[in-house]
Formats: sequence, structure tokens, C-alpha cells
Amino acid sequence: MTDHASSPAVPERSTLSDVAALAGVSAKTASRALNGHPGVSADARERVERAAIKLRFRPNGLAKELRSGGKSNVVGLIVADISNPFFSRLAAAVESTVVPRGMELVVGSTGEDPDRERDLVRSFIERRAQALLVVPASDNHNYLQFEAAIGTPIVFVDRPPTGLSVDVVMGDNAAAARRATEKLIAAGHVRIAVLADLPHAWTARERLAGARAALREHGLEADGPLVREGAHTPRLAADLTHELLALPEPPTALLTLNNLSTLGALRTLRETGASLSLVGFDDSDAAELLDVSVVATDPDDMGRRAAARALARIDGDTSAPSTYIIPTPLVVRTPFDQPLAFARKS
Repeated sequence: MTDHASSPAVPERSTLSDVAALAGVSAKTASRALNGHPGVSADARERVERAAIKLRFRPNGLAKELRSGGKSNVVGLIVADISNPFFSRLAAAVESTVVPRGMELVVGSTGEDPDRERDLVRSFIERRAQALLVVPASDNHNYLQFEAAIGTPIVFVDRPPTGLSVDVVMGDNAAAARRATEKLIAAGHVRIAVLADLPHAWTARERLAGARAALREHGLEADGPLVREGAHTPRLAADLTHELLALPEPPTALLTLNNLSTLGALRTLRETGASLSLVGFDDSDAAELLDVSVVATDPDDMGRRAAARALARIDGDTSAPSTYIIPTPLVVRTPFDQPLAFARKS
């Protein structure tokens, strides 16, 4: 029999000190690295995470419970703004999918703040969430590499991650915005205004890029005063719509790139009595009631599919990460060559 050198045994109950010793750092540095605190070099953080993975140590101190099968019943969902009807519906769809499995959904809102995203992720991890569903605000998700490596199910929703390979469920934002813009152009519009969300939001950038691509392809204005960013709330969108209507040559059509900007634009049209052809993004009761044509990204389908993907991972699915694109049909309620017109609000 030939003797083979064996690798160092993994301690039955790994501690933070074990991780620090293997990584060659202090326990304080190991703790800060695993909890995502600033002030730790990239090299030290990488060594600590590799050591933690090798030793099967979790930063929340629950390695013993996890090895013995102890689990929480929590699924964590992080959205941009739970008061936004789109994300409220998405959360309801996730909840309706996980509750029959005996799980509890816990939801947090980032307000598009990357630091808040990281804080919520850390909080859910400390609560031993069985899975994380994330609508990201950050543009760097390397901080989740450790959780992904130790097998925590992570699904990104509505927007993809950056620097992380996990499951994604989202719409085809750029292509959908391009299709909507092309429909307005085909209807004869040459002055098409666009209202976009905050430029650091991934969906806003993608949708605006799609609209601009269609405008440029047809030789129309894509970068001037007809294109406005920052329509993050109905009030801001209403103000921007007022500015568009006050231009020396106002637009004849308006593309609003999220449901809140659609509401703001409708408010201004009602207040002023102005008429425009309007295409919105994301359907809503208001859009249906007022016959507004929309690009319909279905938050119910998105939420159910994201939750189902997370449950599959919990059940042991170890297949490669996948990206599912939610269909985004164009729902035409008012023909694009006909303006929406409202009686001026008295």
C-alpha cells in the first residue's frame, strides 16, 4: 500500500479563529472581511473568504446548526421600493409561491441605495435566510461571492448582477423600449419625448438605450431636450412633462420608461389639457382605466419564476446559473397615431 500525504483535516466546528489562522490575518480582520466592512484589502478579503469556504464556516456563527440540518424558514426579498405597485405585486407573487412551502417572506427596500442593499443582505444572512432574491441597486456584487460559493440560493430579479454568476429573472428592457419607439415612429411621429428614471438604475439605462437606438436609426433627436432623465417619482415626472410641453416645438408623442413616470405624465396632461400620444412601461390599473398603451413587464410572472428558481436551489438543484427573460408584450389600447386627450382640470 502506498502512503499518500493527506490534506489538513477540517475542524468539526470551525471558528473565526480557525479562519483567521488559515488566512494569515487577525480575527478582527477576518470578521470585518466576512461582514463586508470597508478597510480590508482585496487580497486579505479573498484569503479570508477562501479559508471560510474551505472550513465551511459561516460569518453568522451558525455553522453547527447548518451542518446538523438546522434551517430558518425565511426567504429574503430585496426590492427598490415596496411602495411602487410593480414591486408590491412582485413581492405578492413571491409570497404566494413560498408560503405553501411553509416559508416566511421578509421584504426590504433599498431606495436605490447600494449601501442599503448590502445592509439588507447582511441582515437576511444573519437571520439564516434560506434564499435571497435581489432587485439590485449596486453595480458590484462581488461581496456576495462568499454566499454563492457556500451554496446560498441567490436569484437576481428585474436586473442582473455585476461580478456574480447566479440565476436571473428579468425583462428584455432595451429591446422592448426600442420596439415601442419604433411603433411611435411608424405612426408618423418625429418629435418623440422620453422620460427615463434615475440614470444609475440599470433598467433605466437599458430602456433609454433602446429608445435612443431607435430614434438615432431613424435620424430623430435622441440626446437633446426631448430626452429627460430623473423621472423617479410621479411628481418629478409631472414637472418634466410640463417642461416638455413648454418647449418651442413640443413633442407629439411621449414614451415613459416606468410606471411612476407614466402616472406623472398623465397628471400633467390632465392638469394642462394637452394631448399627446403616450406609451408607458409596466402596466397598471391607471393605465388600463385611461386606455394608455404600455410595454407590459409582468411582475406576477417575474416574482413566481424567481421564487420557483430559489425553491429549486433549496431542493438541491446544482445546475449552472440560468437567465430567464420575461416576455414584454406591447399592449395597444389607443392607436399610436391618436393622442390621449383629457379635459383640463379646473
